[in-house]
Amino acid sequence: MNRPLLASAAIAAALILAALVAVRWLRPPGEKGPAPASQAAPAGGAGPAAAPSAESPAQAAAAQAIAPAAEEAPSAWGPAPGKVSGRVVRADTRAPLEGAFVQAALGARAASSGEDLPWREAVTGPDGAFELDLLAPAPWSLRASLSGFLDRRVEPVLPGDAVEVALSPDAGVPCRVELERDEDSVPLADQEVFLRDLDGPWSLEARTDARGAFRITGLPADELEAVRRDGRIDVVVPGYAEPAIERSRSDGGYVITAEAGATVVGTVTDAAGRPIAGAAVHAGSGHEAPCDARGAFRIGGVTEALTAYAPGHAPETKELDDEEPVETVRIDFRLGAGLTLRGRVLDGKSRPLPAVALRVVAEDIDVESPSETLARRLAELLSTTSDDEGRYRLRGLPAEALELPGVLELEVRPPGAAASWTVEVDVDAEEGEVERDIVLDLAEPVRGVVLAPDGRPVPRAVLLATSATEGLTAATASDGAGRFELRSLPAGFYRLRVEAAGRPVGFQELKAPSPPLEVRLGVLETVAGMVRAADDGEPLPGIRVSLQPSDAGEDPLPGAAVSDAAGRFSLGQVPRGRFLLVAMPEQQAPAFSRLQRSTRLEIEVGEGGWSGEAAYPVHPSGEVELRFAVSEPGGGSAPAAGRVRVAVVSYQLASGRDAPGGSIEPPVAGAEEGFRARWRAGKYRLRCALDHAGRELVKDEDVTIEPGGRVERTVVFPRSP
Repeated sequence: MNRPLLASAAIAAALILAALVAVRWLRPPGEKGPAPASQAAPAGGAGPAAAPSAESPAQAAAAQAIAPAAEEAPSAWGPAPGKVSGRVVRADTRAPLEGAFVQAALGARAASSGEDLPWREAVTGPDGAFELDLLAPAPWSLRASLSGFLDRRVEPVLPGDAVEVALSPDAGVPCRVELERDEDSVPLADQEVFLRDLDGPWSLEARTDARGAFRITGLPADELEAVRRDGRIDVVVPGYAEPAIERSRSDGGYVITAEAGATVVGTVTDAAGRPIAGAAVHAGSGHEAPCDARGAFRIGGVTEALTAYAPGHAPETKELDDEEPVETVRIDFRLGAGLTLRGRVLDGKSRPLPAVALRVVAEDIDVESPSETLARRLAELLSTTSDDEGRYRLRGLPAEALELPGVLELEVRPPGAAASWTVEVDVDAEEGEVERDIVLDLAEPVRGVVLAPDGRPVPRAVLLATSATEGLTAATASDGAGRFELRSLPAGFYRLRVEAAGRPVGFQELKAPSPPLEVRLGVLETVAGMVRAADDGEPLPGIRVSLQPSDAGEDPLPGAAVSDAAGRFSLGQVPRGRFLLVAMPEQQAPAFSRLQRSTRLEIEVGEGGWSGEAAYPVHPSGEVELRFAVSEPGGGSAPAAGRVRVAVVSYQLASGRDAPGGSIEPPVAGAEEGFRARWRAGKYRLRCALDHAGRELVKDEDVTIEPGGRVERTVVFPRSP
């Protein structure tokens, strides 16, 4: 079954605590804290029904998008528990799927591994049904997984929704696990293996068969290869070291190779020599072993370093002596108490703040281990929650790993939010206890109501408040009477984005604290126009036009239009405001889409919508078609078979100028199918590489494309000796 890897008891406890909140803070990628990944996904839950007709088709569509689904009795505002129920079925036959793993993470568009996110999970029964107890009202991101099927995410999902998730069958990608022995390798049969996308929610737990084989399912093959090529797959083969995943030349799948490493035995005790309950040791290859009641452990597959950790104690890392390799090594750990940081969490008026979660930033824990998961595991241990008097205590801080004395960064999560912002604490000691109070300048909750253009309340609207200075986003949703509440907002200015039926329907500014807020949605408009080539003014077909808010960091509007034969495009149901109109090729031919950037035009959508022209800097004025062959020993050539990579090494415009961009790597093509692209006129030097009989054959080819012309060429690879 595809599902997130099982966490330690400490992680599970932290997640259960985090699940008691109703607003999710998201941090933009590149900043410290959990970074959610965004993917296109189908909308979850039924959208609102139709409203009375409006004056224009665009206004009628707008009214339909935001009208109430039915007359709902006003409900008392509050964090009343709600549920999401549904079924998981096969996409082809609609048959129910038993045993599917369903996980819901708090926060619209939050593609999360589950780390530091409020979440719920369930497993479907024989009828494919599941039920999740959530908290109302907030948008959730739901993901379903089952071995042999592609994962599917649905968002936003609101409490009260009934959701059907259709999973497409996935034959998977073949993979085998091998143990390296000198210059040979042997399959690892009946072996556990874990794979995880370091930047996303996908993970896989599998066991190899008698030949060391299993199949990787859950991700489309192209996405899997992109993740692997970018070095984002974390592979763990328990009991073995240095796992690496590479493409297989024989079957187009993958091979995971691992080393035997050394077996380490020993004990983990405290400074007085007593066994530590809950202690564990973590190998650099990612797997770990718990200690028994006597503090003893045994772990295989260790090559470089081993780290022992336990709640309330500073972790310790020891390296293996690789000068004299042996099969079994004894290493004993004696963990010190580390530094204790304590104090109170207060608001701006010096009042205690209870139930505030705090933890050390994982990226700041510098442990000498190549494991990608160890720092995250330690961060979960180095966490706490303030009590009713606002008191907190963080025990077992490793001074050396955190470079203390110095400034310690802590992630904070006040009640009603899942925090992703940080606070700095000055620590002037490396052992003993340090007392520091933490002050959070939080505004009073922002309450309000969402109204349609005709004044009717809009239930189940999703509201996203993005900080203008911190880059943080809070999410909530309106109740049956259109009322909403945003809690635990730091004081400041925000951009408020309102979505209904899965698409944006309004934008406005917000200052927290704020008096009761009335969010009145305007009618939706139409953006239409024409895309022309900037060099000759000719209409350009096949150009994808989309819109995104002009504020940096905002998600683009869903939906796009592709220009027709006359270069025309039209986008409906656009809220009023300032947007960036983005035009780029629908077909991502390398020289067309990447040697020249996409067109970005700032537009103002007001009453009556917007119409105009977009000038695209590159005209797709020629075509190239390559076939591939391999030279024969006695002369002549034969059609090539296998996978071919075609890269643009250099490119010169028809005017003679060199184009920017450098070498470009487009998708891999099959030699039997050939390579086809529509490119701008000019001179190209192409580098073609063929995987042939376990060898890579390379041939450079010069191609000149005339305006409106077509080049057909057979690339003959010289056969290797």
